[in-house]
Amino acid sequence: GWNKGLTKETDPRVAVHAKKLKGRPSWNKGRKCPQISATNKGRLLRGPVTLEERVRSSRTIVSDEQLFVVGKWRSSATLKARILLRGVEEICVACGLMPTWAEKPLTLQLDHANGDSKDNRFENLRFLCPNCHSQTSTFGGKRNAKTKGLYASLRAAGKPLPKPRKSKRQRLTTSVACRS
Repeated sequence: GWNKGLTKETDPRVAVHAKKLKGRPSWNKGRKCPQISATNKGRLLRGPVTLEERVRSSRTIVSDEQLFVVGKWRSSATLKARILLRGVEEICVACGLMPTWAEKPLTLQLDHANGDSKDNRFENLRFLCPNCHSQTSTFGGKRNAKTKGLYASLRAAGKPLPKPRKSKRQRLTTSVACRS
């Protein structure tokens, strides 16, 4: 993938890509603007999209019975929009924080109470502020049962824990002498 940290000096692929684009000011001419919505028929948006427009603009309308089920991954944005359309207040269930902080909008996060990202039952979903969400045992999959069980069994057997794998960028920028 590409990110801000990749430069010509650190990754040879970037140098090749930049060389191809040199002298072409309109290399992205004709690409669609990411802010174009199906609801406004190609005109650029002027302001935020309402929840109703977001739900209507989806390609296929899925019923609540099909959306709030176990075993099917759905995007958090879709789930959040549909929950808000049901009339659920956007308040942190742990601390009661409203979706504003210091008079600025605060995005509350949608949390799966049991930690299973494919368990989208309505009673398993809840709104949490970023602070409360980071303190839960299921935040970001950090306590996923597979990893937790593996590490526990290795510790019990007295074996060393596996070293974290280096990122691709770290492997590419490490000199040949240091790799051995």
